[in-house]
Amino acid sequence: MFNAPLPDVDLVDAALPGRPGVLKRLRLKRWQHVLVVHPNAALMFAAVDAGYLKLGWARFVERATGDSVEVARKSPVLDVGIARSLWNDRSWLRSRGLSIELHNHLDASQHRAQVESDDITAELTIHHDATPLVVHLPLPRGRSMYSHKVVLPVSGSFVARGQTYTCDAAHSFAVLDIHQAHYPRHTFWKWATLAVRTDAGVVGLNLTENPVTDAACHENAVWRDGELSLVEAPTFDFSDEDAWSVRTQDGRVDLTFDALGERREDIRAGVIESVFRQRYGHFTGTVDGVEVSRAFGLMEDHKSVW
Repeated sequence: MFNAPLPDVDLVDAALPGRPGVLKRLRLKRWQHVLVVHPNAALMFAAVDAGYLKLGWARFVERATGDSVEVARKSPVLDVGIARSLWNDRSWLRSRGLSIELHNHLDASQHRAQVESDDITAELTIHHDATPLVVHLPLPRGRSMYSHKVVLPVSGSFVARGQTYTCDAAHSFAVLDIHQAHYPRHTFWKWATLAVRTDAGVVGLNLTENPVTDAACHENAVWRDGELSLVEAPTFDFSDEDAWSVRTQDGRVDLTFDALGERREDIRAGVIESVFRQRYGHFTGTVDGVEVSRAFGLMEDHKSVW
């Protein structure tokens, strides 16, 4: 775990036992995902390089009704790039009908994002003024994962269905998920994240369950007005399709989740299989002693054979 962003990370350079050259590259999964939470809407967009497949999407959600619109692309030869550095480097997806540009610019304490499509456009500045959760964690068989996650204020605007949503940095937030990993062939993760302004200030959350087996190595944390605090391991309960929930062993997080909708990505191609469910909606409960209600966020359940 690190107390500041790392200036240069690229696991392409890492030694991977038993996987030289191109096999090592195909095992590496990299992405940059952004969730933008506006008081009345939400916007999610991502560029993903899964080695054997490139993909990305942008999805708009109206919070009052759950109505959504998505533009997505997926291909082994899609033009996708993932930034090596957060100081002055870019991630992108470029295709007919969808363009995503993410300029990571921590030398100026910000990230700039652009989304262009027929249905969704965005021009946003994400202000990096909080302590990020930065980890490099061990995976089985000598492999590892790197993650940089943080809840930040965002300004700018996005347009969907002919309506413009202006982001005020005091009341709109971006959750950054920047990730690289040499996952084992059989892998999984469960994830919960949220961002909300409460009477006690801005509250953010990141909880995961994944193949990391060392309990001392994890990426479970809450943010209070930009200050990071680690929490104990979460327990995810997906047994009730209508009401997922998550709580931590130390009792600092206890939440139920009311889904507005779901993004699903099922891939079955020969020996490769991936079942990905990302639900979006509202959390209710407590985070670090703060009562939250209608806090917009995401929960994911993912299993794969890569």
